[in-house]
Amino acid sequence: MNTINLSKYQPIVAIKDHMVFANNGNVVFCYEGHLPEIYSLSEKDFEDIHSAWFQAFKSLPIGTVV
Repeated sequence: MNTINLSKYQPIVAIKDHMVFANNGNVVFCYEGHLPEIYSLSEKDFEDIHSAWFQAFKSLPIGTVV
């Protein structure tokens, strides 16, 4: 995987831990999710994960980009 030095690009002011600060006031939080292997969950487990992610995304404020 190639790495990119994001702070060389103009709109980005600073990068600290998992946060990116832009010069227009935007703050980006970067996370990585690890999901289980495909077909390793039962139907109920899959529905539980789906409902948890659905509730999490549904409760984000307007203007949030995922």
